[in-house]
Amino acid sequence: MAIMVVQADAKSKKKSRSYSIRLETGFSTTYDDNVYRRTDDERDEFPTSIMEGKWDRIHTLDDFIVGQWIDVEYRRSETRVTARAKQTNYWQNPAKTFHYYGLNVRQKLAPWTYAYLDYRYIPRYYIRQIYDDDTRDHEAYDYAKHRLAFDLRRSFLKRGALSIRIHGRYEHEDYTDNFDEYDFNAYATEGEIGYDITRDLEIGFEALYREVHTKGYDEPDETADDNDDSDGSYEENTFELKLSYDLPFKMFGRTPSLRLSGSKNKKVYTADESPWEDPYHAGREDSKYAIGAGMRLGLGHGVSTSLSYKWQQREVDSFAKDDLGDEKDFTSNTIGMQVSVTQDILK
Repeated sequence: MAIMVVQADAKSKKKSRSYSIRLETGFSTTYDDNVYRRTDDERDEFPTSIMEGKWDRIHTLDDFIVGQWIDVEYRRSETRVTARAKQTNYWQNPAKTFHYYGLNVRQKLAPWTYAYLDYRYIPRYYIRQIYDDDTRDHEAYDYAKHRLAFDLRRSFLKRGALSIRIHGRYEHEDYTDNFDEYDFNAYATEGEIGYDITRDLEIGFEALYREVHTKGYDEPDETADDNDDSDGSYEENTFELKLSYDLPFKMFGRTPSLRLSGSKNKKVYTADESPWEDPYHAGREDSKYAIGAGMRLGLGHGVSTSLSYKWQQREVDSFAKDDLGDEKDFTSNTIGMQVSVTQDILK
């Protein structure tokens, strides 16, 4: 009698998963020489100032900032879901330490076409001490923030050399009770175009328009039309030029990428109050300039590192308050380093 043994191929092979999970962890360290965005005169004043209320919670005007984060990415077919949690610690100014949480969903719609839905939440972000007309003292100026955005991205031409991004978002900031008049809803639209000039050189241009509508009052019996509070509403335009270049040499066997950027941001305040009622916002225009440079290097095995530098300057002009620029202008310099590790934990 013959005995037949049949071995099933299906059992000898691993069953492939229909989804994958990727984990990214990382940390960054940054030195910022003006974390509270103070003017040059205020920075000179700080070491010997006797205005305790203004400088409450402020231990130094510069600081080292350390960030740690974790991303968990879930992929299934043409859908990707990424959850992020990040903590940012200020070494000398713990009042500015904050947490950030985010959820991003990406859906492939067609070849080279993707839609993104992105939600971000900051439970509390401390800016600095601000003078409150109601209490006649400097109070903590901080807020909680919600942000919901939608992106549509499409690439064209051979190898996707031309890319276009269309972005829209809604933001809500809820300020501390002392400054309820600054609670706002904001709406923004943004467009970005990028082009790979060569395999190693990419250039991009980005433009943003944003409207911010503040509450304008802080008492239960007040309205936006009948109050004695500031109106911080404004319209904002930002233009940014970016360049990315893969350098013609290797470091640790890898090609580093150089990134340069320059931007101009202009805010025009739209307060209806007269210059006498709201001198800090009526007729005010803010111009902010920024230049950035950085280098990124992938080290293999999911490890990448980057160095960056950014310079910013704000200039404030107002016909209602001639010396407002002396109180609001600032410059800042930041230099930072970042390391991240990305690994597939299920695939």
